[in-house]
Formats: sequence, structure tokens, C-alpha cells
Amino acid sequence: MKKKLIALSLAALLVLPASLVSAETPEGIAESFPALYTSTGVTLDYEAPISRSAFSMLAFEAFRSINGGVFPQMEAKNIFSDLGSAPEDMFVVMLYGMGVVNGVGGDSFAPRRAITRQEACTILTRALLRQNPDTIAEIEAAAASTQGVVGAEDVAVWATESVGYMYGAGYLSLKDGSLAPGAEMTTEEAMRLCTAYIGA
Repeated sequence: MKKKLIALSLAALLVLPASLVSAETPEGIAESFPALYTSTGVTLDYEAPISRSAFSMLAFEAFRSINGGVFPQMEAKNIFSDLGSAPEDMFVVMLYGMGVVNGVGGDSFAPRRAITRQEACTILTRALLRQNPDTIAEIEAAAASTQGVVGAEDVAVWATESVGYMYGAGYLSLKDGSLAPGAEMTTEEAMRLCTAYIGA
């Protein structure tokens, strides 16, 4: 298993360089996140599924990058009873304050549960709408881009537009020839998705 120790310090977050978007190896992609992790000892296993909270961390940095490196205004309020002291959990709170993430029911977020491909697409699409509300028509229209694609029938109703947009824009790649919307997303897949989203 390929592992890389990268460190997370909110004060040290940097804009992801577009020149690194085309990195082809997990290590190369990770270099696009030079300051995502710097002191807390979070370890990412590229081949393992990425958790919902860890993806939230990547999504926040992706949003900040397309927003010109500016931290968005938000009300950082934790409503989830299952968030702990893990460094990535604070990004869940911030994304919730931006209206980008929801829980899984009640006051739970399921931060350690692996994120699915359609959940990841939905988070990034909501972040894009937060940054540019005028893209709503483009996102709604993109729902048709998955017609005839293997796995399209398995996309949840709430994720149809998001998966369609991410696939149609070329950000989301097929997995074993299918959209596989309910499949767990690996850390490597998440990094590729986020860097494509930023660099397009």
C-alpha cells in the first residue's frame, strides 16, 4: 500500500498550483496539496476508501482554490454529534456552514464512513454553486450527459444533476466502465477528481 504523510494546518493552506493538475501518479497528485497537512500526522492511503470527513477537507481546499484562495464567509457551527477531534472534522463544520454538506440523518454526519462517488460529486457541485450561483442552469442541463452510460440508472435522484455535471465536464471518470455512483471513492480518485475540478 502506498502511503504518504501530509500535514494539515488551517493557517498553512495554499492555493493548488494548476501546473500540477495533470500529475499522473498518486504521489504527483499529492504534491498539488503541499500544505494541506503539515503538523497533525494525518495519513492518507491512496488505495483505500476516503472518509466523508477527509473528502470534506479536500473539497474545502478545492473550493478555496476556485474562489481565488479566499476563505468564504460562513457560520462555523457544529450540529453533528458524531464529529470528534480529528483534524479533518473541522472542515465538515465549515462546509456545513457554507451549505455544502448535509448529514446522513438526525444529528449524524458519519465522518468515518467512506464517501461514495455520487456524494463526492454532490459536495463539489454545491461548492461550485456557492462560488458561482449562475452555474445552476448549466448544472441542471448536465443531468442528461449520463444518458446511456453504464450505471446511470443507479444514480440517486438527489445526485443526478451533480453526477451528470461532473461526468459531462470530464471531472469524474468511469470506474470499471461504469459511473458506479454508489461505489466507495478511494483517496486517489478523490484527489484526481478535486484536481480536475480545480484545473478545468
